[in-house]
Amino acid sequence: MLGLGRDESILRSKVATIGLGLSLAFAAGAGGAIVASVENGRTLAAFDLDLRTPDRADDVSVVPSPSGLDTSGTAAASDQTLSLHGLRVYANRGAGYVFIHPAEWNVTTHGEDSELRSPGGEVVFSFGQAPAGPLPDAATAVADRYFSDPEEMRIVSSHEETTEQGLRAWVVGGIGQGPAGRDDRFLAISVDAPSGNRAIMVRFPSGPDVLDVLPEIRSVISSYRVAGEGK
Repeated sequence: MLGLGRDESILRSKVATIGLGLSLAFAAGAGGAIVASVENGRTLAAFDLDLRTPDRADDVSVVPSPSGLDTSGTAAASDQTLSLHGLRVYANRGAGYVFIHPAEWNVTTHGEDSELRSPGGEVVFSFGQAPAGPLPDAATAVADRYFSDPEEMRIVSSHEETTEQGLRAWVVGGIGQGPAGRDDRFLAISVDAPSGNRAIMVRFPSGPDVLDVLPEIRSVISSYRVAGEGK
C-alpha cells in the first residue's frame, strides 16, 4: 500500500500522541457530538466538539487545563481550531467532521471542504463530500477530481478498511502527476458516514522522502471523525 504497509491500517489509531506523555482520545457525546479528552492515565482536559450546531459559538469547554497545555480555541460559524501542545484539533461544523494536525500545518476552509498543507506544501490533504454510491466507485471518483487525465494517474491498490469509529471505508492508492510535473503518491478515501459518503484525499512525495512524512499522514487520517457516530 504505497509503503504504508498493506497489513497495517491507515485509518485506525486508538489515540493521537501529543507528547510529554499526553494523548488525545475521542469518545461519543450525547446525540452524536464528539468529545475529545487529553489524558496521561487520567483525563486532564475535555472538550465537546458539537458539530451538529454550526450557529453556536460556545460549544467547546475545557476543564481543567494543566500547566503548559494550550487549550485556547476560538469558535466560528463554520470551523474551529483548538491548540493542544504542538497539535491542533480542527472542526468543520458545517460539514460535521474533525481531525488533528501538526500545529505548524495550515488549514483553509471552503464551506464544507477543508484543505490541510504541510509547511513546504509537499503534503496536501483535502476533506469534503464524496460522490454517492458504492464506496470503491466513490473513492476512485475522489482521485479523478485531482487527475482529470487518466494517463496522469496509476492505481496500485484498492481495498476496504474500517475507521476507528467503525465506519466502512475504501482506500485507493496510486501515483499521479502533480502540478509541478513530478510523480506524487496519493490516497483517496471514501467513508460511509451517516450523512453520506465523505472524502479524504492526500497527496505526498514519492521516493525516499515519503518516510519523513508518513507519521504525520497516519496521524491525520486516523484522527478523522464524523458527527453522529461514537468512538
